[in-house]
Amino acid sequence: MAVPSTRDEPLLDYAAEIAKASNHLIYIDGTTLKVVDRIQISDPVTTFRSPTLLSLSISPAFPIKQVFAEFEFNVPYPDTVTLAQETKRVIVPNLTFGEEQQYESLSTVEEESLLFLRNIRTSESAPLADVFVDGIQDEIEFGDRIKAIDERLAISAIITITGIIYDFDNETTTFKGPSEIDFVVSE
Repeated sequence: MAVPSTRDEPLLDYAAEIAKASNHLIYIDGTTLKVVDRIQISDPVTTFRSPTLLSLSISPAFPIKQVFAEFEFNVPYPDTVTLAQETKRVIVPNLTFGEEQQYESLSTVEEESLLFLRNIRTSESAPLADVFVDGIQDEIEFGDRIKAIDERLAISAIITITGIIYDFDNETTTFKGPSEIDFVVSE
């Protein structure tokens, strides 16, 4: 990945590329640039259930065949002091079909690139949830985790918020993001 001074793009676009390659999201809140880890294990900040929870819909992630990154590194020629530049491709397979997604490599160490790519595959392959709740829920931010329990469907989902839609006319909020799903008997 080139340094920002050699790139012909705004610094925010460069930061977004780094965030994407490291499995993070960035967003601007007022005058602050915030970074969100897409794979979190923190407890949900709140739980929604009926009657506040109006609906919970879950859909599978888009099928991903593999995620990969490429980086250049120097290899010495045998019996000389000359270096040759070669391209290394690091691949994390997923399904036998689907999209091949390429990411910038943040490291020239294969194990480190594999770690980033495995985390990306995990978050990109997670089921997607839309949680439709009553009221304008403006205390919840991008990156927060919420829990939604739909007793009618007997499903519980913990969602990492990557999208928020406020409907001021109907006074509702929709949260979107990758989720962990579980079936609920009683809670």
